[in-house]
Amino acid sequence: MWLPDWPIQRRIVARPELDGQAVVLYGREARRGERVRACSPAAWQRGIRPGMPRADAAVLAPAASAAIHFMAHDPHQDRLALQELALACGRFSPLVGLNPTDPPDGLQLDITGVATLFGGEAALLEQVAIFFRQRGYRARLAIAPTCAAASAVARWGSASTIVPPGDLSQLAALPVAALELEEGVRQQLRHLGIGRIGQLQGLSRGSLGARFGRSLLVRLDRLSGAMGQTVVACRPRPSWQVERVFEHALADRGVLEAVLRELSVRLSQQLQAGGRGIFQLEGRLVCQGGQVRTMQVVFFQPAVEPSHLAALLQMHFERLDFPEGVQRIELAAVVTAARDRRQGRLFADSSPGDAAELAQLIERLSNRLGRERVVRAELAADAQPERAYRCLPLTGVPSGESPAAGQPGRWGSLYRPLKLDSPQGIGVLGVAGEGPPAAFFLAGRRHRIARSFGPERIETGWWRGPSCRRDYYRVETVLGQRFWLFRRLPDQRWFLQGEFT
Repeated sequence: MWLPDWPIQRRIVARPELDGQAVVLYGREARRGERVRACSPAAWQRGIRPGMPRADAAVLAPAASAAIHFMAHDPHQDRLALQELALACGRFSPLVGLNPTDPPDGLQLDITGVATLFGGEAALLEQVAIFFRQRGYRARLAIAPTCAAASAVARWGSASTIVPPGDLSQLAALPVAALELEEGVRQQLRHLGIGRIGQLQGLSRGSLGARFGRSLLVRLDRLSGAMGQTVVACRPRPSWQVERVFEHALADRGVLEAVLRELSVRLSQQLQAGGRGIFQLEGRLVCQGGQVRTMQVVFFQPAVEPSHLAALLQMHFERLDFPEGVQRIELAAVVTAARDRRQGRLFADSSPGDAAELAQLIERLSNRLGRERVVRAELAADAQPERAYRCLPLTGVPSGESPAAGQPGRWGSLYRPLKLDSPQGIGVLGVAGEGPPAAFFLAGRRHRIARSFGPERIETGWWRGPSCRRDYYRVETVLGQRFWLFRRLPDQRWFLQGEFT
């Protein structure tokens, strides 16, 4: 809720860019090989684009030209460099944080009441620009009433822009890409010919929410200030990281596995001393030619046992190939949480379904098959019952920190079966007009209906393809069984979707 009586939060966003050289960052993908992750404006002018195979980009940069430089992309080092810049920017603001994108690509500074100490907002903007130039960065800066507006203007507007308080009219000219929407939503907007934020602002909120989902409304509200967004301070944290540097590059897998076990013990000791456990562990092997091999290990619950860490690391290590010897090995706890300390049980529980064994099984499956294939179901807001859920990974995220997709409908057990089946066609008898049938057939058996409740009409929007239009009935048979039936309105066919238990 926006309260105009509150002091306006003035924020500044700095986005470092690559220098004037033509630089291409590339990374390896499991199934697609080496791909371009990012490129400088000079490389863009030569036709190089993110997502392009590195081999294709090399064709556009012949060996005779020394103007294009290919470099391996290291997201971990990028984040560390941004954190160092954020800490250094403490001279301009008491509250500095990373841009809330994944991965973060800029800085946010809350300068509420601070600009007067530097001679005004324009003078502060100039001092920040000088600060980044002295460190080899060309920063795009913007000051605006909201975090989202400052970030959008800094990236998509004119450089070093100041948006006056209460005047967000210049945001209407920005492209919808400034809202940082999901790729599916961006494609739908392009298909409809909507390219500017101002075109969205002229449409009704109800139609936008129904057509594109709640995320679009959230981005617009954050842009205008109708929904608050705070800067999450970037503070120096304990470094849960260990490494081993070799005097000479090693290629012996047996020796490298022994080093991984040793590093697992050292990292475990650090975490135990701090009372922390790991949810996401990253291992990095830096090869002699500068290439980096990365291992991502995820956990179902905070883990700290060194033998368990080493076993999961070895599972990933077996799938790696090394073009050259390894010069350095690093282990870092990317996501940690406080360990759950509980009082021991008075009597031992010998049941096979022990929680620790279940957690280890989930972790082994997630790291072997991929965390996206070991999932749990969560309710989602969708009118069509068989789509009113989504699947989320079980590992890698602390409990209660999974992103929400909107509030699902709050239906009690009287309105929805606890278990939904795929719609199963049934034969019916005695349908009177638009009402429920008098009886229906299921598995060759006739069920006579004693009473019914409904209809409840469910209809989806046209933008999802063929429209889903149904009338649902809760029916009770003469034998006391209760079923959930629906009539498909376009062809008047009847289906069974669940049984109340």
